[in-house]
Amino acid sequence: MRWDGKFTFGRPVRWITALFENEIISFKIENLESGRATYGHRFLSKGPVEIKHPSEYEKKLKSAFVIPETEARKRLIQTQIKNLADTKSAQIYPSNHLMEEVNLLVEYPTAFVGNFDQQFLSLPEEVLVTVMQHHQRYFPLISQKKKLLPHFIGVRNGDSEGIDEVIKGNEQVLKARFKDAQYFFENDKKRKLRDRQKDLSKLVFQKNLGTLEQKIERLKNLSIFLKERILREKNSLSSTEDLKCLDDIVSLCKCDLTTQMVFEFTELQGVMGKEYAQLEGYPETVCQGILDHYLPRFQGDSFPKTLPGAVIGITDRIDTLTGSFGLKLAPKGSSDPLGLRRSAATMLQILIEKKLDIDLEKLIEEAEAQYKEQQIKLDLNLSELEIFILERCETVWKTEGIRYDLFRTFKEAVAPADHLLELGVRASYSSPCLLLKKPFQSFRRAKFLENLREKEKTKFVEFILAWVRIFNILKSKEAQGIIQSHTTDKQLGSASESQAGASGIVLEQFNAPEEKTLYDRIKKLEPEITAARGVNDIQKTYELLSSFQSPINLFFDKILVMDPDETLRKNRILLLKNLRDLMQESFGEITQIVMD
Repeated sequence: MRWDGKFTFGRPVRWITALFENEIISFKIENLESGRATYGHRFLSKGPVEIKHPSEYEKKLKSAFVIPETEARKRLIQTQIKNLADTKSAQIYPSNHLMEEVNLLVEYPTAFVGNFDQQFLSLPEEVLVTVMQHHQRYFPLISQKKKLLPHFIGVRNGDSEGIDEVIKGNEQVLKARFKDAQYFFENDKKRKLRDRQKDLSKLVFQKNLGTLEQKIERLKNLSIFLKERILREKNSLSSTEDLKCLDDIVSLCKCDLTTQMVFEFTELQGVMGKEYAQLEGYPETVCQGILDHYLPRFQGDSFPKTLPGAVIGITDRIDTLTGSFGLKLAPKGSSDPLGLRRSAATMLQILIEKKLDIDLEKLIEEAEAQYKEQQIKLDLNLSELEIFILERCETVWKTEGIRYDLFRTFKEAVAPADHLLELGVRASYSSPCLLLKKPFQSFRRAKFLENLREKEKTKFVEFILAWVRIFNILKSKEAQGIIQSHTTDKQLGSASESQAGASGIVLEQFNAPEEKTLYDRIKKLEPEITAARGVNDIQKTYELLSSFQSPINLFFDKILVMDPDETLRKNRILLLKNLRDLMQESFGEITQIVMD
């Protein structure tokens, strides 16, 4: 909202009270001047309340029927609703946000209990709860057996005068809401969900991104793309039943958006899809998957229960992110009308919760290809979208107790490039980051290192410092030149490199026992490390890599890596490169770790 001019506000500013000790802090906002007057409750208090000193502010407001202290007001509401619930031998239906919302809507709370007709209990519980919590800001009541009761508690902004009329009025409003919901529910059931699919062509997803029917078609193809990759790692998607469920969920997941119930109560999208699918006899995986693809919807919400539902949820979010960034609709400042930050964050949370490693770069590229198939033009900057996802990832990891330096460790780590792996060559610095390539495993490994740092700090420091010596020396310009030359020779298949073998190391050129010892240990343990990493055995991977600490330290104490002899220098750089790649593919770019 705005007054005349440029001043904008979320709620009208009616007066300004600004004091320092006994003195007024004088200033103006638009046409309002600061002073020592404030006001109490709109109806229960008469006229301005003069504040002579800040110390009397709270007391004077209370006498004017305003409880200014947020926590005190919250405690009062909690006490009142508990006492009223006890009169019904009931408990309050759980909610993550309702108490905070009600507390910030009232100044002088008085709770009351109301009733509704038991016939409405035949409606789905989520419908009744949504109407009471989201639309009316009531606290639903449940029995000791967690069954919904025909009672509710509301909170009035005022005293108890005329409370019987207040209760009566609220009961009438709730009855009207429930009757509407009852009508919508019965009417919606007259049409099957599959019959509603054709109606999706009339609903626009985004004016430049097509209809919901087109979105569903993209999700189908993206789900096939993901299904083929997840099948390699997740046996739970390998059964014919689960695969069919995935197809059914994609087809039905948006159909409830055409129902009257969801049109009126938008918070019930997915909830009603699940409800109607159950009434039509679909398998429980399909019913739950329809709801799951929306989860989590808000902070503290539950995660998808089914893997097919989680897969659809990931494709849904990546489709929205790709299309929005392709239209240059990235969030700016605090503005995020399409909820893209939330979409990216919840997608990453799902990957962690469901233990999925999905190459997000390839998934974005596939999502972009789906838009092109439908001749929808995008101007997508892949790097911009990846950076956006990584920023959300840092926030998600932080909430899980992972420090910024470990996040950077995996953000900066390169994943093995597929085209080089086919040639027997390791990571290339042009490859995508490990965190985007393997989001779940990166999280697990970062969590392992964070726990190690917290519980066994000395071991953690010794482990990191030994390996950092390798990373640091390989960052020199000369070392990078040797590595790049070796990679190029491998791609071209030069004779000199084929004679040296895939690693580029020439065994006969070792002239010190320390480098031979290190080489032998690599040759012996590399298959074990690769195998341990392949089955995601982080503890074993760490233990095998830890066994290199002493040989690494001895190598640097005795050997001059940058030897004047070019042949020896190259051999030693490639020896250390092989070691670095073993660590980097396991625990990232560890030079980012900060030693406290």
